[in-house]
Amino acid sequence: MHICIPKTSTMNDFSLILAQKFPQITELKSLQMCKIASSWNFNRVSLPSEQWHNLFENENYMQSKPIFMSTDGLLFVVKNADEPLREMTEDEHIRFNTAQFEMNIQGSELPIQVTTGGNKRRTGAPEQGIKIVVTKKVQE
Repeated sequence: MHICIPKTSTMNDFSLILAQKFPQITELKSLQMCKIASSWNFNRVSLPSEQWHNLFENENYMQSKPIFMSTDGLLFVVKNADEPLREMTEDEHIRFNTAQFEMNIQGSELPIQVTTGGNKRRTGAPEQGIKIVVTKKVQE
């Protein structure tokens, strides 16, 4: 859903706008939100580890810390903090492809070998360096 808010809105203003759009929001004190920085690389599995911010009586502007909303097209997730977290169902795991996401998060694409002493070393193909040269633009 797309919601347009005034440029000078505070986080509390945002909670009031949400309450007007969604009549099922009855308890503003428990509203929290997080900003998803990369919506193209987002998976629901990561929601519990996101940084959540209270909206109620929060006079921080949406444009400043901690949200830094300076452009359109951002993804925000809003939740009722009073509702307990639950485990995803098997159907949800399949629908949202959580196994692949968790495999990527754990770094299985870059094999890690644990050596004695607890040091971790990458065991994939060796990294290659590149040289970048910055030159001035040639005037025509």
